[in-house]
Amino acid sequence: MTEIAKSDAFFFITSIAIVIIGIAMVAFIIYSFFIVRKINKFVDEVKEEGGEVIEDVHEFRMKLKKVMLFSKLFKNHKK
Repeated sequence: MTEIAKSDAFFFITSIAIVIIGIAMVAFIIYSFFIVRKINKFVDEVKEEGGEVIEDVHEFRMKLKKVMLFSKLFKNHKK
């Protein structure tokens, strides 16, 4: 093969490889965006549920305080 034919073959193969790598990178980036979106939705859901858990804990504490207050009142009342 002549030098020009060798260089043409090299550039042709390199061009195909670059196109394939570019397509793979674009697919990876798009897939990464989908993953990031799902993670963001999951984080938002966890934040929302976390807020509800905090509300439940506060509600439980208030009920517990009321029960303890009533138990103290009844203990003092029985004596």
